[in-house]
Amino acid sequence: MILSNSESVMIGNNVLVSNIYAGDKNMWSSYDYKAVNQLYALNFNGETPKVNGVTLNLLDDGQYADGTPQYSMSGGTTAQLNSCSTSAAGVLMTRATFDDGTDSGTVVSIVDEALKDCSLITNVAIHKEINTIGEDAFNNCTGLKTVSFEQNSTLTEIKEDAFLNCTSLHTLQLPSSLTTIGNGAFSGCTSLKRISCLATTAPTLGIGPWYNVAATQIFVPVGSTGYGTTYEGLTVVECL
Repeated sequence: MILSNSESVMIGNNVLVSNIYAGDKNMWSSYDYKAVNQLYALNFNGETPKVNGVTLNLLDDGQYADGTPQYSMSGGTTAQLNSCSTSAAGVLMTRATFDDGTDSGTVVSIVDEALKDCSLITNVAIHKEINTIGEDAFNNCTGLKTVSFEQNSTLTEIKEDAFLNCTSLHTLQLPSSLTTIGNGAFSGCTSLKRISCLATTAPTLGIGPWYNVAATQIFVPVGSTGYGTTYEGLTVVECL
């Protein structure tokens, strides 16, 4: 699902406005991954999103009014996110399932180059069942500011150059399930100032995953193993 560019995005009585999410008890700026993550929690409760007061019609097959993003079956019971129009703009929330009328399955991967050059996408929220983000999947998404992962994410691998040159990405919290980060995965994310990883065992790194990012530290859970004092050039801080 892609929410159009807007000053007001509502789900139920909750509002995401000017990059501030106002919930019942909390408020987060867009610099906090929870802002986009809450869109998931509310949508899962069956409340329909509204943009500028207009209700979005969510289609069962995972293809929306602008024809993007495109999904397909990838196996007997699994599906994948294949591509997206480079003109698509706004907040992308990946689907949990795909149904082509003949087969249906859980969406478990974002394929290589799926969202490459989608420079107008501003936020991405990734469903918990997705376990792989492919090579160059978000390469050159220069407008992308935040990436969030649904609670209990099963993501294990972020492949080579997956977020290469996402120059507006400023905050990143990687899920506890992550085991592998490929070569240059976040290289060139020049605005990336805060990185945290919830994995208690350090994911295996390729070459230069953080090359030319703004961050100098990575925040990890207390008692974690495998990070050392530095983690591919980032100072390790145990505080989560």
